[in-house]
Amino acid sequence: LCTINILAKENVIDKFNKNHMFVVNRKDGLGERLRSILNVILLSQITGGKSRFTWKSIPSHQRVFHSFSTKENIFNEEFIEKNIIDESTINTMQLIPLLEVDHATEVDNFDAVLVSQNLLHTQFSDKSLITRLDYKGAYESIGFSDRIVTAQILAKEIIEKNRTVSIHLRAGDIVYGVHRITNSCVPKVVPAYIASLLIDYFKELDYQVIVFGQDEDFCKGICKDKGVLYSQDLCNPRFSEDQKAIFDITLMSKSELIVAGKSGFSTLAGLVGDVSVKYFDHFLSYTEVIQAFYDAINESGTLNRDFTSPLMKSYSIMHFLIMYGDHLNVDYKIKLIKFCKKLDEKNTFIQIMKSVYLFENGGYSESELEILELFSPNLDYNIYWLVRDNKLNYFLKPIRFCAENGSAVFAAILLMCNVHNSTDIDIKFYEDILLKTHNHEVGWNLLNNEIEKIKGL
Repeated sequence: LCTINILAKENVIDKFNKNHMFVVNRKDGLGERLRSILNVILLSQITGGKSRFTWKSIPSHQRVFHSFSTKENIFNEEFIEKNIIDESTINTMQLIPLLEVDHATEVDNFDAVLVSQNLLHTQFSDKSLITRLDYKGAYESIGFSDRIVTAQILAKEIIEKNRTVSIHLRAGDIVYGVHRITNSCVPKVVPAYIASLLIDYFKELDYQVIVFGQDEDFCKGICKDKGVLYSQDLCNPRFSEDQKAIFDITLMSKSELIVAGKSGFSTLAGLVGDVSVKYFDHFLSYTEVIQAFYDAINESGTLNRDFTSPLMKSYSIMHFLIMYGDHLNVDYKIKLIKFCKKLDEKNTFIQIMKSVYLFENGGYSESELEILELFSPNLDYNIYWLVRDNKLNYFLKPIRFCAENGSAVFAAILLMCNVHNSTDIDIKFYEDILLKTHNHEVGWNLLNNEIEKIKGL
């Protein structure tokens, strides 16, 4: 007859009811917007609440790499009327991100819940929800415009799932835009040397291979070389960019399997078609990948073909160094990174990699002089930009290696990253580096100034 207390954690989804609104306020490309829209549709279906989203225009400099169009071009009138709200309206709301709902005591105090494009089960702790999510059904409930439906119909008529694999190479802003000046997005793109090996792998298994990607010259070239299909060669050439994007999503979703990097576009296609999406290393062994790179960089290999642009070559080599370079001797890494720098002279991240390899090879002075150039305020993507935009977070280990071995310049960069990321800082570690004898004077001053800033806080 004793009192029994039972402690239980409330499921996030139980905090919501039909009075709650789920909103999306994104400004990126069509694929990521559609993923986020699927999320709010699903949440509204499960809770009985409302789904709303904005449809902001994209800055002109971003439209080079992102498919975009007006809401009237993408959706039908009824869907727009029911779901889209003005950005001015959403700016007046008190919003709570879905990621924070777990720890919120009273969700009713907010006007709406802000939802991102990431898979729903990654945005809160209630993993049981996964089995209740029907992304395919949510996508089919979207009221697309007639012109978008036309693109979908054409794609659905082309292939059947059996023995068809979609290989999504991507490219866009990660290879040709500002994202190439970092390695944080490296996993999203399938590099040139992997593309060649993947196509051969699935051809040997007697799959029909369809290649998808934004680098038209490369895709057409490698498809012709390998005797496989390029998605845009199957598309109506009169289609607009947004129609072509929907065509690709639909075509990809009709295949038996999607192989890609960690791309949101291919993830979306997998969701709407209920198709498995696999990262390329699921099929290729480490040894096969290494050999594929050596084959690709040979005189007749993919990295020396006319259809492979300088920036695609540079990206692919950088990808290999970052993902598989641990086994290489440092002289070969220096040779490769110098070649990358010739191909992409403005890429400051490549210069950081070069400096690290020089330091690893014992060229301390040459290494520090190389990286000191990147502190110049005249560079568009200098050290301060890289730190401020978190572009060095995936390269902190080798930077720390150089700092631990006495480089004041690298220590200054590491300290700047620590401060920007609000991590714990061991001042003594940095002060000890100032005592090293081989430090460049400018580097010593840089580190000392950063230490003094910390002490002054």
